[in-house]
Formats: sequence, structure tokens, C-alpha cells
Amino acid sequence: MQSHSGLLQFRVDPMLSPDLRRSIDAILTGLKDAERADSLSVPLSTKKLTVDFVSESSLHTLKPGPEFRICVLDSNQGLFSFGQNLDESHVQAVLDDSLDLKQIERLIAPRLQGLVKVKEESFVTLGMKNIRKFETRARKITQNAFTSEDLLNYAQALVDLEKDLIQADDLGKLEKVLKQFTKVNIERSKFQFLSSGELAEVTPSENFLLLPPFKGVFIAIEMNWNDEDHFRLMKRLFFFYTLVNFFKSQQNIEDPFFDEKLWESVLDSIPFPVALLSEKAEVHQHNTLFAKLGFAPSGCLKLKLREKILINDIPYNVYRKDVFHLDEKKILFVFFTESFFLKGDGNLTPSGQELGIISSSIAHELNNPIAGIQAALSLLLLDESLNQEAEQTLTEMKNGAIRCKQLIETFLGFSRANPSKLQIYESTMSPIEICYQQAQNLLRFRTVESGIRFNFESIKHADFKAQVNLSLLTMTFYLILGELMTLYSHQLLVANKNQIEKVIKGEIVESSQEIQIQLHELNISNLGLSKLIQNLLTIENFVLQVSDYSLRFIYNP
Repeated sequence: MQSHSGLLQFRVDPMLSPDLRRSIDAILTGLKDAERADSLSVPLSTKKLTVDFVSESSLHTLKPGPEFRICVLDSNQGLFSFGQNLDESHVQAVLDDSLDLKQIERLIAPRLQGLVKVKEESFVTLGMKNIRKFETRARKITQNAFTSEDLLNYAQALVDLEKDLIQADDLGKLEKVLKQFTKVNIERSKFQFLSSGELAEVTPSENFLLLPPFKGVFIAIEMNWNDEDHFRLMKRLFFFYTLVNFFKSQQNIEDPFFDEKLWESVLDSIPFPVALLSEKAEVHQHNTLFAKLGFAPSGCLKLKLREKILINDIPYNVYRKDVFHLDEKKILFVFFTESFFLKGDGNLTPSGQELGIISSSIAHELNNPIAGIQAALSLLLLDESLNQEAEQTLTEMKNGAIRCKQLIETFLGFSRANPSKLQIYESTMSPIEICYQQAQNLLRFRTVESGIRFNFESIKHADFKAQVNLSLLTMTFYLILGELMTLYSHQLLVANKNQIEKVIKGEIVESSQEIQIQLHELNISNLGLSKLIQNLLTIENFVLQVSDYSLRFIYNP
């Protein structure tokens, strides 16, 4: 985005808080060529991508338009407090006050790349048209414009130029070499070397000449080639042909097996953060997941093989290996999540699928005996001679068998790719509500024994869009609700309270990528999570954040 900042126009809503406006100013400081405005009423730049930072209080004033709008929430707001329908609010994204340049770049990258492509295509057309004019003009020269001595001297200068270009390995060095050559060897020249990042400032003219791409980057020159002096005109033509042949030769000597997009696609298909670094912390290759970590390359070099670290509240196990290529040492880093960490022998821990096979095998063994118990109890209840006490006892036993059957169904679901429903579920309930109700059923014996019950209100900001194994999520809820009951009992005991009604009150808040359990009175800052709960969360790609009165299940694939 830095190289194309000249194609950007940023407008900041004055309704945003002063702190947010200062944060946005600091983020955009590095984009020196971008246009800035402190009002949304500033006219749109027709040749640029306009990005608006909008306050939630201004959303009702927005109308559909070509600009890319980002609603920024104040520090006293969370993403859950966004009360608008995203599709109807005329904004493309919502960020909280922790926004940074990487987040903005990821959001606007598709639009910006599309604009750059359109610009490049228009200048390709112009450049090819000007080259044809240039060559046509040169063909009309009938008299010999060079003496033998002039031709030899200029040919040697062009050979020296090519040697200098070979030594230049980036655009900055290339520009310096070319400007020096035109200054010394081409009289009365107005020369400029251009790349795709400077297209916003280029005015279309006949002086614009297209060159072959350099390392995949669009390049061109501006040069006043249409000179009445035949000698200077031919020198410009030979200079241009030298550049075309040089940049074509750079393309031909590229490794035929090297494909940047192929490597990016391969690395992005790996489900863990991966990076290849030099000993000076230079990044040679990395995937998108590594970029999302926000972890400094210099920090990677301090990590050791199989070291365990916590990044963004997610535990990782580090794999580090030295790789030698062309006498240079590079270091490969892979950050495995907890469920895939490497053991000493290099094998991986059992995956969710393997655990599902084990648990479902046990469940199948239990299924038939429970079905037999249910059938026997149903048969006994048909006896009309049973007294009321015996009938009540048999009914309770049958209900207990039904709950065991539900638990077995949960275990059987571990081996399914995506168990989306069970027969007892109501069609009007969301998957999250279903998992909560199922967990409640599994806790029935304990709630009766302890007298503690849950009273959670269901709140839905948006449908939870992530595809998760409902059986695993049910078991996770079951274990965590059990931990909450233990903590609640302990707090009642310490406070020496003898409450008649023991109720844990709160809400389950559902969003597109998040589930929250918010508690009214129960402080869970000391809540401990078993290894089983942590493994279940990892297998289902959840990160659990625990604060004083809430649990946040954040889906992080």
C-alpha cells in the first residue's frame, strides 16, 4: 500500500472522538503521497480510491457511493455494541479503536489492486501507441545521422550502461543509473523513470514509453523523444531499444520453476503460521497466518526449537530449522497450535478426527446396553399393578437413561465432520442455543444434587457463521458450565451464604465469529480450565478469553 499511496484519498469523520482522529492520523503518517481530508464532505477524487473513516453516529447520513467506508468504534465500545445491520449501513467494515495499518491494508487491498490494474492497463495502451509513433518517426530519417566514430562511441556507452544495469538490483538503483546516463550521453533530454507506484502522478502524453516488467513490477519511462535533430532522435531510439532488450533478458534468465503466486498459494494452504527468515531477520517467504500474528521477525530469531510461547492469547509450539541455500543460511519457523505440537520423536498428537474415532467406538459399545435398559423400563411401566412410588422410581430411571442416551449421541458426534442436528433439537433454536440446552441436559443430575441452576438469556447480534462440530461444542459447554457450578458453590461456601434459590444468571451472546457468556454476579477471574477443555477449544479453532464476568469464545481458524 505504501508504494501506491498516491492512488489513495483518506477522509476522516469529524464526529469521531479526538483520540480516534489522532490515532488515525498517526497510522496514515507513513503514506506520504496519499491525499488527506478532515471531513466527509470533501469531493471525491475521481482518479483515486477514497477511504472514509466514519463514526457510528454518522451512519444514518450515509448514502450508497463508490467510497470504501470503515466504521471505527470508540474505546468505550466493543464490536458487540455495533447496533447496525452491516449490509444496510453502507459501510464495508467495522473496526474498534485498536485498528492499525495492517488491518486497513487488508481491507482495502482488493479495491486498490483493482484500481492499480486499471491504471496499468490504460498506460500499457498509451505506451504501445507512443512506441509505434516513435519507431515510425525514426523510419522517416533517410540520411545517415551517425559518423562511424559517433556510432562506435555511443555503442560503447550503451554497453557500459548495460553493465551498470546488471549491477543494479532494485528500482532505486536502476533509476539512478538511467538518469546519470541520459544526463551525460543524451543532450536536451527530459527523462523520468516510472514504476506502478507513481502512476497517480503521471499525466498521459506522447513522451510515455512502456518497458517490460522488472521482477513483476510495472515500469516505464518519460522521455522527450520527438526531436527535430536526427542524431539526437536516433540516440534516443537506440537507448530505448537497449532498455527493452535488457529488461526482456532479465525476464528470460528467471528460474522457470520460480512462481511467486504458486509459492504464496502453497504456503497459505498450510494451516499454521510459517516464515523463512535470514540471519538478519529479513523475511524471504511467509504465509498469511504469519502476517496475522503481528510477531516481529527479530523476535522469531530469539525462539528455540519446541519452545512454547503465547501470541495474542493463543499458545504456540515453535518448530525451528536451519536451511542452507547457495551458501546462505536461512531459518524456517513454523508455529504449531496446541493440538498439533511436536513430541520428542517428531510425531503429532492425535487429531480431532482420531479422538472422535476413539470416543465414538466407546459410545457404540454403550449404545446397545442403554437401549436395552430403556426397553426394559418401558416394559415395566406397562404393569398396571405398580404403586405410585414404584412408578415414579421407574420414570426417574427412564429419564436418566434418556440423558445417558443423549450423552452417547454427543460422543458419537465427535467422529462426524459436522453434526448439524440431533433429533431432539427444535428447529427454531440456533446451533449455539442447541448446544447450551444439550449441555444443560447432561448436567441434570448435578443440578438436582446441588440445587444450582442456570438462567441464561439468549441474545443474537448475528448468526454464528463458523462451521463447528456441535457435539464438541456441546461437550465444551458441558465442562465449562460444570466448572462454573463448582466455582459458584465454592464462593457460596467462603461467603457462608445459605441461599434458598441458587441461580447463576447471565446471557449467551451470539455473533458471526464470537460467542460470549456474560455473567451478572459470579466473578470468574479465578476460573481454572482443565487440559481437556483446552484441547477441545483448540480442536474446534476457538480461543477462550476469560475476564471477571465474561467468557469469550473467539473463532480463529
